Amino acid sequence: MSNGGSSNSIFDRVLSFIDYTNQNIFLTGKAGTGKTTLLKRIKESSSKKWLWLLLPGLQQ
Repeated sequence: MSNGGSSNSIFDRVLSFIDYTNQNIFLTGKAGTGKTTLLKRIKESSSKKWLWLLLPGLQQ
């Protein structure tokens, strides 16, 4: 998620989705795509309870 200005828009859309729905989210992606950054932003911004489960190196 290192697209400069557009990354903030993506973050904001994801945070809005989390705040205004009761849907579960399964976040995956390759290394360096911003998964941890997004999770930290969710933790800082959302008042909802959530579970952060990390499975590093999980292969398909």
